[in-house]
Amino acid sequence: NEDGAVLYNYSVQKQFDHRGRVYQIRHFWRVVSEDEFDKARLENPANFRPFAAECGDDRDAKTLLSDYAGDYEESIASMRETEAGRTKLSKLAAALQRRLEPIVHAAERIREERPQDLKLEGPGPAITAGGSEEVFTQGSASAAPPPPPPIPAAGAASSPVPPAKRYEGGGGGA
Repeated sequence: NEDGAVLYNYSVQKQFDHRGRVYQIRHFWRVVSEDEFDKARLENPANFRPFAAECGDDRDAKTLLSDYAGDYEESIASMRETEAGRTKLSKLAAALQRRLEPIVHAAERIREERPQDLKLEGPGPAITAGGSEEVFTQGSASAAPPPPPPIPAAGAASSPVPPAKRYEGGGGGA
């Protein structure tokens, strides 16, 4: 629209090495139509603007695009100034607490039962769950793209293939 607002699909792709450790995370943004956005919102609300519905915000694509300028200006400080904003913040706090509660309890249980596991030297335990996550949301077409990945230091391996499986030899034989 004239404000520079677009609807986009944001997805994350994680790649794992042979030990189940994440060695690459790729982020993708793809502009979507109003119809595609609304279809995703209805078919899979869990992947649609995380926390929006829990905060009472179930706007369709057309409304989001028309409200973009006001949404862009909204901040936590400005929300604290109005009753509607404070209600929205309270709902967000409750939703965050609900979603994080199992993680907090698990961390407390680990701290009590296995304090030795909290002493990490080097990389921590691998988390092999995951894969690809997609979130449909709104944003600005003028937003800067993510920064490029860091350039490896001189002599550092730049291949995403685990060292044990990377071919570095010249001649034949093992």
